[in-house]
This record gives sequence, C-alpha cells and structure tokens, in this order.
Amino acid sequence: MKNYTFILFPLMFSNTFAQTNLYASPNESSDIIAEVLPEHELEMQSSDWVKVFNKTTNTEGWAKLSELREKLNNGGYWEFSYQSDQDSGQKISYKPISENEYKEHVLEMRKSHETMVKKFEKVWLHTKHASEVTENK
Repeated sequence: MKNYTFILFPLMFSNTFAQTNLYASPNESSDIIAEVLPEHELEMQSSDWVKVFNKTTNTEGWAKLSELREKLNNGGYWEFSYQSDQDSGQKISYKPISENEYKEHVLEMRKSHETMVKKFEKVWLHTKHASEVTENK
C-alpha cells in the first residue's frame, strides 16, 4: 500500500488559533490525552476508505483511496481542498481530462508560474537594492 504525504505551509499566521484536544480514539467521549497548540508539529493520517459520489452514474458508496489513485492516475487530475467547516472535512475530487485538456492546463500553469517569477524578481531586486542602500549608509 502506498502512503501519500502532503505538507502544507500556511501563507499567513493567525493568533486566533485556540488549543484543541487530542483524544485517545476518534470519539469525543474518549479520554483527552493532550492539547494541540499552534507551535506543535503535527502529522495526521486518514483512513484509506473514502466516501465516493459518482457524478456520472449518480451513485454513492465507499472505495479505497489507494486503489482510486492507482487506477485513475493516468486519465485525469486530482484536486484536494480542505474545508473550514467541521462537518465538511476534507474534499478530494477527481476529474478525467483529455490529453489536449491536460496540455492546455500545463500551458496555463506555465504562464501563471512565469508571471509569479517575474513578480518575484521585481520584489527581489527591490529588496536587494534596499539592502545595498542600507549597507552603504
């Protein structure tokens, strides 16, 4: 079985994060074994079984995420989103795409990255110039 690890780095930090409890089992009536604070490093694991709604056939059931990823990896792309609503949880989407759609998507990403790099270069040159001015004083 393959394991997938996702590392997310928040772009903004907020001091509004309150502690949350770490339970001994996935049940709020189980023992609280620790507190989780913003300065704690965390590793999370979810079950391999996922609830699936097939939009094409309008059917709902359960499947193994590891098998879905293995079997569907060549014909589409995966999208991960994390909801802030406690009841929504994590949403994982799969959408099959054609080779042409894939190529268009890659070209769009390339253009977007080129734009970001250009903006970064401007900021980098500005900060470099500002640091040179500061050093010469």
